[in-house]
Amino acid sequence: MVKLYLVRHCQATGNLLRVFQGSSDTDITEEGKLQLRSLTERFRNIPVDIICSSDLHRAMLTAAAINTHHRKAIVPTPLLREINGGEWEGKEIRNFPESYRDESFFWENEPEKFCAPGGESMTEVYNRVQSVIGNIASECEGKTAVIVSHGCAIRNMLCFLKYGDINRLREVEWSKNTGVTYVEYSNSNKAWKIIFENDISHLPEDKSGSFSGRLR
Repeated sequence: MVKLYLVRHCQATGNLLRVFQGSSDTDITEEGKLQLRSLTERFRNIPVDIICSSDLHRAMLTAAAINTHHRKAIVPTPLLREINGGEWEGKEIRNFPESYRDESFFWENEPEKFCAPGGESMTEVYNRVQSVIGNIASECEGKTAVIVSHGCAIRNMLCFLKYGDINRLREVEWSKNTGVTYVEYSNSNKAWKIIFENDISHLPEDKSGSFSGRLR
């Protein structure tokens, strides 16, 4: 069996200011630092063998917090980065429905078809995060792995784990900042099973500041 935790990064400046941060390397907020303290305690007594993280700053800081009591080598990879938003990067989310009508429609209603001008397609995100999960399934038998990533990237991971079909992405909810999902892979059945999803019980109250996915 492979045990796998998916963790979204803590609150970052883009979450707080409601700008599309995507693959931009933004910093974390004061609230994000508090979230990391709670996340550190949550993982104190969870055995961890491998930690893979997006190489963006907000994700690496989250991975480091998880690693506080384990002292494992964190494996950074751009394959776990957030979607590259192209022209959307650094812009206020509330303006997108007026400035980018077609792209905003796809983002909210048919996300599998989304691609911001000059950015990465949703299919590209789905394929690269699927490849990471596939590698963990084949290489981590008997181990516990942690993946630290981003909202849209984790949404694609969950779509793959639940349905194996990007066309069902709209059915998958967004994870909150430091939301934890736990899944198990059975080599005998060649299948993933979600045990719990998007859990933030480690936070004193819901102050995740996460992007809900809605553009208004």
